Amino acid sequence: MYFEKTRADLITKEEHFESLQQVNRELNNFCHSVAHDLKGPLLSINQLAGFLIRDYADKLDSNGNKLTRYIQNKSAELIKITDYLLELARMSQKQMQMEAIQLEPLFREVYEELMRLQPERQVEFKLKQLPAIHGDLVMIKLLVRNILSNALKFTRDREPAIIEAAMEEAGNNYIISVKDNGAGFDMKDSARLFGIFERLHTNEEFEGHGVGLAICQKILQRHHGKAWLTGQVDKGATFSFSFPKDLSTQPAWSSLVVPDTVSSVS
Repeated sequence: MYFEKTRADLITKEEHFESLQQVNRELNNFCHSVAHDLKGPLLSINQLAGFLIRDYADKLDSNGNKLTRYIQNKSAELIKITDYLLELARMSQKQMQMEAIQLEPLFREVYEELMRLQPERQVEFKLKQLPAIHGDLVMIKLLVRNILSNALKFTRDREPAIIEAAMEEAGNNYIISVKDNGAGFDMKDSARLFGIFERLHTNEEFEGHGVGLAICQKILQRHHGKAWLTGQVDKGATFSFSFPKDLSTQPAWSSLVVPDTVSSVS
């Protein structure tokens, strides 16, 4: 009787898990479809606003020119948002190509690429020994780019900016942390950080659309890892993530000491 009940419970759990996977696939497809369908009309609006500015600027008064540029800027902003949504959907559906990845040279390569776009910055980049992992190179490079882009963005008012990447081991996982001395945040807001379009700063303070961290979390979930953030206002922030040493086994989260603020985004 006990074994029959256990078997029935397992079947129910498997069916529930498959149902959740199906719902997740449908949501990802819906996200992709909506973003894709919105992008075409938005590109047209942006282009038409550009034509108005080019051909009729001398026929419009100052308010007309201001409104036209506002339409162009806002449509461009929405195009970026649809691009982020498409990227998020792609990270959920992309067929993974697993290979060995040396994180240390990858961090350095991405950092140097980002610094070429802002050569005037004074940044101390401290790169401690990082591990070799097994993952999808396209996804992991996007993960590293998002992490370092955030660190550079939120330290732009610091002279010098200090960014430090380091690693420790916890059971079957690597814990990789990227610490900065930037603007930081209030830990009471930490649960919002991995939500789509959730932002703690205005565009006037720091540009962005609140999707990068959601993409990071999605990439890590595809690799059986997870991300969390800690920080203090005006005292910097630390982006940490777990990554399994062996992707053939599910990481044992019960053995990890993780802050209470770990995002519950699934």
